[in-house]
Amino acid sequence: MAEAMFDVLIYTDCSAEESVNGRTGFQFMAESAGVSPSDEEVVRTGLLHFVPMSVELDRPELHPATCSYREQGGRFYMSRGRSLGKTLTGRTGNQLTQAIVSSNAADLLPLRPAQLYSCPHWRLERVKSTTTEQWQTPLEIAPAFETGALHAMVSEDPWAKSLLPTFLTMVEQVLADNRTKLIIKHPDQTLVMRWIALGSIFVDGSTALHLGFRVYSADPTADPLSIVGAHPRLSPNITVAEAESNNQNLVDLETREATTPSASPTATRHAAWFLEYDPYAALEAIEVSRRWGQVINPNVAAAAAAVACFPQAGVVPADSQQAAVAALSGLAGQGHDDELEAYGESLMDAVVGYRAQAEDDIRPLAEALWALSRAGQSELAEAAALTLLEWAVKVPLAGDAWANAHEAYEGNDLSLAWTNGDTRDHAAGLLGTYLNQVSDSALPAAFSLACALNTGVGADALHPSVQRLARYWASHPELKHRARSWLHRDLVIEQLAYDLAGALDAQNQSAITALSTGQWDWLVPLSWRFNPQHPISLWLGSRALAKAPVGDRASLLAELSPTAPVWAWRLFLNTADDNADDNSGFRELIRWVVDHPRLDDSLARYLDAILSREFSNNPSGRTRELLTALAEPGRTGLTSTLDNLVHRHIQLAQLWSEVGSTVDNPRNAALRELSTWPSEWLSLYRPSIAAALIDCADREAALALARQVRIGTSLDNSLSVRLQSGEPAALVGALRLLADGKPEHRKIVNRCLLEVWDLPAHEMAREQLQAGLPAKWKPNLADFEKIQSKGKVARDIVRGARSFLDRTRGD
Repeated sequence: MAEAMFDVLIYTDCSAEESVNGRTGFQFMAESAGVSPSDEEVVRTGLLHFVPMSVELDRPELHPATCSYREQGGRFYMSRGRSLGKTLTGRTGNQLTQAIVSSNAADLLPLRPAQLYSCPHWRLERVKSTTTEQWQTPLEIAPAFETGALHAMVSEDPWAKSLLPTFLTMVEQVLADNRTKLIIKHPDQTLVMRWIALGSIFVDGSTALHLGFRVYSADPTADPLSIVGAHPRLSPNITVAEAESNNQNLVDLETREATTPSASPTATRHAAWFLEYDPYAALEAIEVSRRWGQVINPNVAAAAAAVACFPQAGVVPADSQQAAVAALSGLAGQGHDDELEAYGESLMDAVVGYRAQAEDDIRPLAEALWALSRAGQSELAEAAALTLLEWAVKVPLAGDAWANAHEAYEGNDLSLAWTNGDTRDHAAGLLGTYLNQVSDSALPAAFSLACALNTGVGADALHPSVQRLARYWASHPELKHRARSWLHRDLVIEQLAYDLAGALDAQNQSAITALSTGQWDWLVPLSWRFNPQHPISLWLGSRALAKAPVGDRASLLAELSPTAPVWAWRLFLNTADDNADDNSGFRELIRWVVDHPRLDDSLARYLDAILSREFSNNPSGRTRELLTALAEPGRTGLTSTLDNLVHRHIQLAQLWSEVGSTVDNPRNAALRELSTWPSEWLSLYRPSIAAALIDCADREAALALARQVRIGTSLDNSLSVRLQSGEPAALVGALRLLADGKPEHRKIVNRCLLEVWDLPAHEMAREQLQAGLPAKWKPNLADFEKIQSKGKVARDIVRGARSFLDRTRGD
């Protein structure tokens, strides 16, 4: 790599032999190897020393020397010059300008261009050769231009000290989009240059390289450069009043007067830092605050820079802690690893050293924790985590706030990486304390946070908080989706099962509603099997039952019902629509009643309503079965209405029992008493009435009952089964009904007999009927068979056609 160098140019009145280009007059007398024609042009047109016409031309020692700086085309130019008196031809107005130029910012920085004024390489003399040596960097500067000396210049001078905030505001206004020129007036060029150097060290290096100045200028108010030096001998009329009228700033170092723009907060802060602290630390803080101000709020950046760069004594104030947290978060979030490597430890010291108060907001530090973690700043993240845990343990309300703030991160798969095992163990102990004292409502988020903190804390240390979280979850089923990120989730779910079962056992209405609406269905395993040893299994069975195919419900309910409490009937029974035609639901209800001798009030009222509806809407065999179940010994909990219905049904059942034992009695007292019962009660025993109509010798009473209730279906079913089974008594009853039955009953009897007598499939039953028929009924059978034989062919044709149509339906 080539050495860093400044190229050098010398410009003055030359003979042809002395000039670089062989011409006479004002020419470049000497140049170093890297000078270009464009460099010559920049120096010639903008950086030459001027000879003041208002001062005796033949006395060059009275002429102020000059110094100029500008950046142009990516090259940095600086010049110094002085008047020499007469030219080679004897005319007045000769001058010599020495200029240096570089395109490498590193040749100047970290110094500022104004400080290079004091470099000992400046000669401002004629030379004998047209070539000159380059200046090797870094350049040396005079002690008076070093930061410490510039600090002493203002800190030891009360006027300068009081002026510093205003002066730095003037420098800011020079750099503003709507530029305000700064003029510094004094006959001592070195003093003016020191003030320009002072102002420029408060400006970042890149900006300083583009800040042009000239000391001195022939017309300071009109000079195009931003900072201009004014010599009292050349510009005696420049005053504070004139500068203000021109909307320019003036610092008159000789009269100690200056324009008075309002000091900006930034300038005030920087001046205070510079005067109060070590000047190098102050300038570092200024530079740091300027960089950080591009990432976070500039005011916060300034406060954070002060924390990072200045020693912190005593208790860390709240604003310093807040600024440090904001800087850590912002720098980490924007990936400024170099800044965190340099200043992260100092910032974290302020965070760790702060004594948290109850009213403080913990959330910014929580955000900083994860920003640092994502940025790979593990040690800083560890320190933040420990500070947060200690804060949360000390101030429980802050712990709740931290947990609630963490909700925004749930589902992000956060996991803090620890670099120190002892530190992690300490964090685990703090985490256990924190979780055991956080409020119930904050526990879900706190367990998600605990998982993300990855401290390795064991389940034993968290047993109380696991139990509390499970209890809380049992009453907040909506937490299911958040549980994925919880620490020791499986243990929490295990405890949840017991707590949820306990809530259901205690008839907690919220728990019952959540279960019945499917909010706990995710707990039901795909291969669920009833386990009576686990209290939750029964309740999950209610959900398995709800989703089971209709054909599987009866067996599943038979397994669950005996164990379930009676009050839970709505969870297990198919009563969603109370459909009067839903026999499967009715059978489930009967199953439940059979398994629960003691009814609770809600079930008793429901049964009351069901039976009321049944008796007003064609009661049937299922009504009888329900009443039979309710009439079992040991039954309690009946309403007065149910009790009356059950009592009546017991009486009715007793009468039918008596009928069965006196079927051959032609004056059947029980049968005759039954004929006095209301038809809705008799409807419960349609099959029994059909059987009586077939079997009972008391024809008058049997026929009277048959007239009160429609029994066609029961008669058809009973007679068909008994005839096809070859029961002679059924044949006797059928032949008797053909003689004395109602027309619709005779029609049913005839159809049942024809079915047996026409079809070959019933030949064996037919033979048994014929063989067992008492002799007195054989003539009746013979009459039937005569009628049957006449229409058999036609009936066979009809049956064949119907069979064919059934087989080809849909073709």
